[in-house]
Amino acid sequence: MTLPKCFETKERLNGDDFGLEDDDELFCYIGPKQVTDLLNIAAATGVNLNAFDIEQLKTGKPTTLVGFTWIVGNRSVKDDNGDRLCPVWSKNNILGGLWQDVEGLMWTDTSANNTPYAQVEAYLDVVRAEDDGVHVITCVEN
Repeated sequence: MTLPKCFETKERLNGDDFGLEDDDELFCYIGPKQVTDLLNIAAATGVNLNAFDIEQLKTGKPTTLVGFTWIVGNRSVKDDNGDRLCPVWSKNNILGGLWQDVEGLMWTDTSANNTPYAQVEAYLDVVRAEDDGVHVITCVEN
């Protein structure tokens, strides 16, 4: 993850015709290596400052950069070259669907000493409203 990649992705999102507004929040799903990259950016920008005063280095968590809020996880996919694919999207461009509300069922199993059992289920889905509203930053991991 580099600053030029963030700037380029932000510019592409702003140039797409899908209704990006000023108040639309942008998110990026990143892996642990990208967290290190962002912390290194914070450290490099604060070379003339006390490193202990830089919020990102205090907490070990990247704060908003170039308008992106970072969501950290270790389940993002890699491409055939082994590069991490970090999706970037706008909050207003992701729609949630609820196909079945949460339903629960409880019973006791008389054949197992009346052991109580519970079953809870719901059917949810999330989709993009516009394909242009989601971009991917390819990050090389060594």
